Amino acid sequence: MDSAKIAYLYASEVSPLERLTSPKEPKMNVEVQTFPAQVEIVLNFGFIAFSPDTHYSLSTKIYKNDIVINDLDVDGQIFDHLFHISENSYYVSTMRSVEKFTVTEPGYYLIEIELSSRKLSDEAGTEKKIDQHSAYICISHNWIS
Repeated sequence: MDSAKIAYLYASEVSPLERLTSPKEPKMNVEVQTFPAQVEIVLNFGFIAFSPDTHYSLSTKIYKNDIVINDLDVDGQIFDHLFHISENSYYVSTMRSVEKFTVTEPGYYLIEIELSSRKLSDEAGTEKKIDQHSAYICISHNWIS
């Protein structure tokens, strides 16, 4: 049984220098001036206990009113991946990806990530879900504070 886990997930804002700087603080409120609108956010996530003989994959779903609104055929663009391994073989890593999706109305949006794995010796397509994690953001216009 794979012991890899998602340690955390949170959204942050995309800024012009975002790709060159360390992870930003969580950003739950996203401002959009008009609807529909294309939204771009950075997802920050951490993992523990990856195994060197295992292939891992991550899928992201963004929901509004229980309906998936992001394109599942388009993977988020991972642009930052850092990892640390201890001399006792403990493994931790952090990653960030940019997710783009269209919103048609203000409200709360659920972000769900799912971690799957398969042994490197197994055939592609035999991945099994091993963990999932979720977070929320709120999209609106004219935030007053």
